[in-house]
Amino acid sequence: MSAHHLTPSALTAPHRLRHRAAVLGIAVALLITAAGYGAARILGPGSASEVSPSAQATRELQQTVVGLYGPQSVGRHTVSRDEVMRDLHKTTIALYAPER
Repeated sequence: MSAHHLTPSALTAPHRLRHRAAVLGIAVALLITAAGYGAARILGPGSASEVSPSAQATRELQQTVVGLYGPQSVGRHTVSRDEVMRDLHKTTIALYAPER
């Protein structure tokens, strides 16, 4: 049997760094999971009163959604790929272009 001598370069070999990163990643994931579980237990269903919208609020929301998206059928109207790309480009520019 031969003894392995650990040198500083052996400790920082790429496979060891990947292994350390994987172990650290798993540890962080477990910590986040445990914290989420604890928060769910503390703030569970019995911790706060449930809020249900009134019938009027529900109707108003439904009317708003129908007004925005309408009852149109997708199959009746065909749109060319160029038109979709043009609209997407305009929307992207409107959202993310710097103000001039």
